[in-house]
Amino acid sequence: MIDSDNSSAKKWTWNIPSLLQQAPVKHGLLSAGMLLAALIAGNVLNVQAERVAQRWTQGLKYADASSFTPNSASSTDNDKPSSTTNDKANLNLYLNSFKNSTPAERDRIQVQLAQIERRARAYARISIFFYTRLFAAIALASATGIVTAVSLFYISKVGWDKANNYVINIFVISSSITIFVGAFPIIFQQENNVTNNARLYMSYLDLENQILTALATQKNDQGQLIDLRTIMVSTDQKMAELNVESIGFDPDAIPRSADIFQQLESGQ
Repeated sequence: MIDSDNSSAKKWTWNIPSLLQQAPVKHGLLSAGMLLAALIAGNVLNVQAERVAQRWTQGLKYADASSFTPNSASSTDNDKPSSTTNDKANLNLYLNSFKNSTPAERDRIQVQLAQIERRARAYARISIFFYTRLFAAIALASATGIVTAVSLFYISKVGWDKANNYVINIFVISSSITIFVGAFPIIFQQENNVTNNARLYMSYLDLENQILTALATQKNDQGQLIDLRTIMVSTDQKMAELNVESIGFDPDAIPRSADIFQQLESGQ
């Protein structure tokens, strides 16, 4: 029984090298290697994009990568704005300078500022998220597109019948990756989502600055004296205008298998 098991093990050991020499196995390993390389490249590009985004947003209010850490995120869970600037530190001074203001009005202003801060942070996060994915998708699709173009150029020169099967395999896999990855920015509308959320982020920063200026000067844009109630009502109206859908998708842009095969056939 032991001799039988040993002979079986030896048989499998000797068959592995010959098995690896078979064309289907080689093509399978080539395809798996290309897919694994694309997956690793996508993750590396995504990490690189996050580093670039961190450098670009360094020092920006509510958009700095350091403000997305768990330690600082707790400040956004409260109904009071976090003291991250001199304006926030002087907020109580601004509020107490309003004569005849009630505690409820002063508390409501702080709640509104906290809501503005949370929304600004959220839109900054979303914008950075879609930017990193857009960066990775464009870079990876461009790289695989070059591989597809080179392999297709070779195939078109020698013809499909005479072309090396491994080159054809590379063309099929690289073109599939290009179509798959290249569809992401369109399906998830990544460019529009980056732009829309960045615009909302800036709008909430502008709104916060307007509120703080009104609190400090007790005047509106026209230089007229105002009270806390006027600021509260105006803030609610402006926040309602900014409360719009910021993320979009396009399911109709998903590539259909029939269209993909048609594109591949047209390459012949």
